[in-house]
Amino acid sequence: MSIESAVDGYEGFASYEHPYGLYVQLLIDRGSRGVAALEIINRDLAKPFGEVPLAMRALAFALWQDGWPVEFRNERDEWHPTDQPLWGPRMVYRLGPHPESFVLPSIDWSHVSADFKWLAQDESGAAYLVDRKPSGAASCAAPGAGRWSYAGIWSRADLFTSFKRGSGDWRKLIVQRPEGA
Repeated sequence: MSIESAVDGYEGFASYEHPYGLYVQLLIDRGSRGVAALEIINRDLAKPFGEVPLAMRALAFALWQDGWPVEFRNERDEWHPTDQPLWGPRMVYRLGPHPESFVLPSIDWSHVSADFKWLAQDESGAAYLVDRKPSGAASCAAPGAGRWSYAGIWSRADLFTSFKRGSGDWRKLIVQRPEGA
């Protein structure tokens, strides 16, 4: 899925056991609200699966179908990952974080001044063309801010029509200009 078509995803389930329904917002970016939703789901799954309300069982199954990893255990055992959960009534299940897709940002370098050698995208999705390579997340990002700080010249990359936003860990969303471009 490209970032241009990414929207908040809503999974809704209702049953007679849950007459008001159960709505959990699952963000495509798997941000802090997505983590909170996962914690709520796993808290409700923390008992034998046969005792979990039908709506929550349906949600766990749907999320597994959507690629979320599942682990299981009996009440006294340790957690084991599984690709094919049996959804047994005496087993306890939990969902892991959704695997994050990683896509580097891109731009048509023929539209960009030769002064710019790097393309870097921050946690918010803002992207910049810079003349020098960022030295590393630990030294060039403001602590906890999720943003690069730049020395030298820079320009907003996301203002170029050829710019394509990347996805994944923002500290890895750095691209060097290809030679000859």
